[in-house]
Amino acid sequence: MAKRYIDTGFLKQKWIKKLSPERKIFLIYLMLECDNAGIIELDLEDAEFWVGKKIGNPIEFLPENYLLKIPDTDKYIIPKFIEWQYGDLKSDKNIVRQARQLLNKYELIDESFTLNLHKLNINVTLIECNNTNSNSNSKDNSKDKEAKFKNEVLQFNYPKEMLNEFINYWTEPNKSKTKLRYELQTTWDTSRRLGTWAKNTKQFTKKEPERKIYKSSNFDEVVKDDNITPGEMPDYIKHLAGQKTVK
Repeated sequence: MAKRYIDTGFLKQKWIKKLSPERKIFLIYLMLECDNAGIIELDLEDAEFWVGKKIGNPIEFLPENYLLKIPDTDKYIIPKFIEWQYGDLKSDKNIVRQARQLLNKYELIDESFTLNLHKLNINVTLIECNNTNSNSNSKDNSKDKEAKFKNEVLQFNYPKEMLNEFINYWTEPNKSKTKLRYELQTTWDTSRRLGTWAKNTKQFTKKEPERKIYKSSNFDEVVKDDNITPGEMPDYIKHLAGQKTVK
């Protein structure tokens, strides 16, 4: 039985969220029922059974260009299926080679192994716009994840300056802006990571030398040398000349 790949961030995309529940189900139905190239001979009655609603024209049931009729056939294709499943068609994996063969059967692939969009009468500009929106959604998702991570970290009882340094380091995005540094780790436990970070911070932080504290019978309280006002300085110098320091 064939398997399908769905990115964990798929349902978080804004255009997906805007779809009605029935349209979300229909899109997933298409992804499960199509072949390895995203081509499907649609059984509308079966689709309506799972969706729980009359679909009517399946092309109009989804956003523009997400389902198209293959010219001179009774089949449909999901143009973005290749992108969702494989990224592109240049791999030598068996499943990708099969997808190329299926697309070539309908003359839907060119010599550079990309979809022949003009053959499908697709608005290429719109597809490019959708891809741009997809990248924008990835950035939005990264911002959401960064905010969630920050909120989690700030709940711990450590110095705020240390927590902010921890957050800045572990929320650095990768080159594609799709994942943050902490997501690239094979294992992750925020509490343990913070404990190690705090330990290392203390290890490499130099302790400031303790200030000398002086006690005088001429003063009612312990006076630190950096708390002496200019007006007190003459009396304090006299005091130092006649008193021993207490460390």
